[in-house]
Amino acid sequence: MATTSGASRSFSTSIGSEAHQKTVKENPVIIGLYGLPGSGKSTLLKQLSLGTAAKLKSIVFLEGSDLIRAVVPSGRTKFRQLFNNKKEYFRELAIETARKICVDEGKIVVVTGNYMFWDEKKSGGERTWTKADGKTFSHILYLDVPAEEIAQRRLNDTTCVRPKITTPELSSWQETEKAELRSLCKDDGILFSVLPFSSNMEEVITPFLEDFGLLTEKQNLQFLYELLEEQVNKIPEPAPDWMVIATDTDGTLTPQDTGKMMWKDPSLQTTCPPRPGDVMINEVFSGPMGHSYKAFRQAALIYGEAFDDKDYDACCKQVASEVELYPAILPLIKWTDSSEQATILVITCGQEKVWKQVLQNQAPGCKVVVMGSGRGSNALVITPEIKASLVSYIQEVGRFEVLAFGNSPLDMPMMKVADEAFIIVGDKETRSKSMDDVLAKAITEDGFWANQVLMTPNATPRLDTTEFPTCDIADQEFRDEIMSRPKTNVVHYARDHKAKLLLMTRTRDAGISGPALREAHRQLGYFVAIDCVADVIGLEEYDITHVQGHTVPGYRLKNESSTIIAAIMRSGEPMAFGVNDAFPSAMFLHVKTPEDIQAGHIQGKKAIILVDSVINTGKTVTGFLERVYALDKELNLGRQFRIFVVTGVLFIDAIPTFRKIREASRSHTTVAALRISHNSFTGKGSTDTGNRLFNTTHLE
Repeated sequence: MATTSGASRSFSTSIGSEAHQKTVKENPVIIGLYGLPGSGKSTLLKQLSLGTAAKLKSIVFLEGSDLIRAVVPSGRTKFRQLFNNKKEYFRELAIETARKICVDEGKIVVVTGNYMFWDEKKSGGERTWTKADGKTFSHILYLDVPAEEIAQRRLNDTTCVRPKITTPELSSWQETEKAELRSLCKDDGILFSVLPFSSNMEEVITPFLEDFGLLTEKQNLQFLYELLEEQVNKIPEPAPDWMVIATDTDGTLTPQDTGKMMWKDPSLQTTCPPRPGDVMINEVFSGPMGHSYKAFRQAALIYGEAFDDKDYDACCKQVASEVELYPAILPLIKWTDSSEQATILVITCGQEKVWKQVLQNQAPGCKVVVMGSGRGSNALVITPEIKASLVSYIQEVGRFEVLAFGNSPLDMPMMKVADEAFIIVGDKETRSKSMDDVLAKAITEDGFWANQVLMTPNATPRLDTTEFPTCDIADQEFRDEIMSRPKTNVVHYARDHKAKLLLMTRTRDAGISGPALREAHRQLGYFVAIDCVADVIGLEEYDITHVQGHTVPGYRLKNESSTIIAAIMRSGEPMAFGVNDAFPSAMFLHVKTPEDIQAGHIQGKKAIILVDSVINTGKTVTGFLERVYALDKELNLGRQFRIFVVTGVLFIDAIPTFRKIREASRSHTTVAALRISHNSFTGKGSTDTGNRLFNTTHLE
């Protein structure tokens, strides 16, 4: 794989298109345009509404004062005379009007607003923000016009009578508004950005208006999938046992925190935020937004406020030059670069540009894929959940085994879905302080299992080395071992695969049961068999008689007649019949307990396919796998013997269970699921899959 860039993206969907309108109706985009009176909000709004940019033609621009005037029976003059509780009522009614326009028309709405009216006698002034504002706005853009410029505009404006305010008072008012709005937005999950003053504010704001309506969480992930797929497609005929090492960066490849390093030199920043950028970003992550997609997008906006292109490039280069990788990392990178069966995928929530530069500096010419977050309104961002999605995607699209390297709770989603996890452990002074508690919980609640890698001589293991055995990734024996051992791959349909959606819908529909549901499961089994099992094992050619009478080549599963399909009773039977439809020459076996699989069944066979409709804890399937592994060892079937588990739904926390029994296997194992579920659900009565399949819901 070659190095790729995920920092920003041009959009294929356009504002105002039918697809975009549908997205906006589902996820309303209502942008508040704020700034002091005299900052030019109304003038800018008029310029935008009359502008020639095609994308802006599908945006609705509204004056907040006009919305107030429309909902107050006696107009805006009467509104000023109302008590505060009545004012709040009409303000909430006005913003609800804007929300309704957005949802009904499927269009982005931009609304001008005033956060407060200055009055030194009233502790600064009257705040106009309402609870409805916090629930309605998706974004707030603040016009950061210098106080001196506003003061001059107020003097020159003869059309509006305004109270006299000194320039220092205007500056204090403005700083108060920015600080309080930033805090409110953080608490209410609203994206906030300060727009720098320019003689052409229309040019400054337009990219934000275009990007905010298009870069949804789903679209962000879709772009990342496309970037990753480009890299997968560049691999020339990858080997069946190709391996990807997916790794985090800060704390994993280095003990340093490049996020903090980005902010240590204010001279490299275009503007000076009110507080250091890393502090502001940490406040976002520690607030109600947590480490959500919105939080990372807000972090990208903070980077955008602080750096222009030139300063950002300079800062990234400076930080990259100061990064020191752990000594064990470079040998691993160089090994994968020379290997024909392995590659490294760097997935970071941090700044992608920094890490591309780090690897360019320290491993020049090495083939490393780097995917990370960027800066500004159109930046792609990486979240903990996106890390996991990208690992799942590389497993599904490339059919690759993925080894995940991480060091903190943010890496746990990725490590849980990977085929094997490696916890990077540094010195106590620099490593994650909360990771031990997270790991302890993962062991007791999820059956999580992983290796741990001590990266420095002074590093001490986390928790128990029985649960988390140590290994040395710099050692040649480690590299030889991970390439030679049996693999346990988990593959599923990570994206909105159309066949997946159709098949999934019928199996989840509460109105479908009995024969119709069994037929849906049968079709599901057939689909997974031909799309996954046949892809992994391969096909063989044989002669068939064409309808016109001559002989032509036909295709079937390689060693199909030497394959066993084992239906785990009872809910696995319908899916197993679908697998048998795909491979009609295979042996079919009903099994209720692991002991139902006898030595005579698999003697001389090339593959066994275990089929169950749903895997929740993994306990049932694990019992069957352990039985097969024991018979494999007893009969010495050889490394070419393949083991498959086919299911409709796989609960994510069952994956570590399969990983834990890897040592008992001498053969490659593939777990193929239509989808992976993040919600554990044990059916009972009318919700139990077996009862629904066979109309026995009344028995419980």
